[in-house]
Amino acid sequence: MSETPKPSSPPPPNSWLYLLLGFTGLAVAAVLTAALVARYFYARPIDLVPHTRYLAQQVQGLLESNRIPADDVTVSGGKPKQNDTAVWRYYDIAVNVPSSMSADGLERLLRRDMAQRKVFAKVDDTGANSRKLELSFSGHVFAGVELRGGHPMGHRRRDLTVPTQRLAKQAHDLLQDALPDTGKVETHIPEQRQSEEAQWSFTRLDVELP
Repeated sequence: MSETPKPSSPPPPNSWLYLLLGFTGLAVAAVLTAALVARYFYARPIDLVPHTRYLAQQVQGLLESNRIPADDVTVSGGKPKQNDTAVWRYYDIAVNVPSSMSADGLERLLRRDMAQRKVFAKVDDTGANSRKLELSFSGHVFAGVELRGGHPMGHRRRDLTVPTQRLAKQAHDLLQDALPDTGKVETHIPEQRQSEEAQWSFTRLDVELP
């Protein structure tokens, strides 16, 4: 009696093929997710708020280090600003420059210091005895610095130090020659003085009569 052949069963599935397809799907999903995240951060405005606040503080520090009294510096604002590329703060800084200081020189110091911090400065407005500097970082204007007072634009104080020292010596010699032998002329250490127009040497002479 012959045996009836058993029906053949299908071959087992190729497990490696399914694993490969699964890993490929995960890799594609990861790449798409990374692309979407990168696109989100690229399109999101850069937060420049901390850095623009820091730069405004550096302006204040520069003014203080150059002996501008704190009462002569007014900072207002911190106004929120935003465009398609960034968010930041804008500050108005008003400076009353002392009459003994050159506004031109202070502007040059400010420009040089800000240039080292990648900040661009340009004159935004000028008045009879004032000027306003516009400071921008990466194309974003974060401060307007108004310099008021100081020397008139381009004014230079006359230096009369040497001539006044020479006159003081001549006065000493004339007095000494005019006094009797027992007389005495005492010359004190010269003091440097100045005004808006000039600077000079002040020497005190004490005459001791016999």
